Amino acid sequence: MIAECNTLDPASLRRLLHDCLASEAAQQAACLRLAARTLGLPSERQERLEAMLSCEAYESAALLILGAHHRFLLSRGGMGGALASVALSAAEEDVTVEADTPALAILAALAAALLAEERSTSIPPRAEPAEASALLH
Repeated sequence: MIAECNTLDPASLRRLLHDCLASEAAQQAACLRLAARTLGLPSERQERLEAMLSCEAYESAALLILGAHHRFLLSRGGMGGALASVALSAAEEDVTVEADTPALAILAALAAALLAEERSTSIPPRAEPAEASALLH
């Protein structure tokens, strides 16, 4: 399980999202390691991640980071790019991102979903307008 959204640094999430979108297949392992650090992956799962990376199981490593509690959809197009949609366990809507590989798309969609959740929880609720009679007095 990844760290709670309120403990994640938005700047680090934006960097992860940018790196995943700008990276090619050769940089997948670096992005997966960055995601593990950024999201606070527990040490026992980091060991599994390294084992997956050593045999180039990048999609499996991305799913390990994503975790079983989030919903996802993954698609690879005919031109080689990949689309991933991620919905956090408490979210009603998903976030869809395109990246160079399936693993990068999953990581980018996860980072984007966490950023969206962070934005929605940091916006203060709107104050209810005062009644007209209260404004006149």
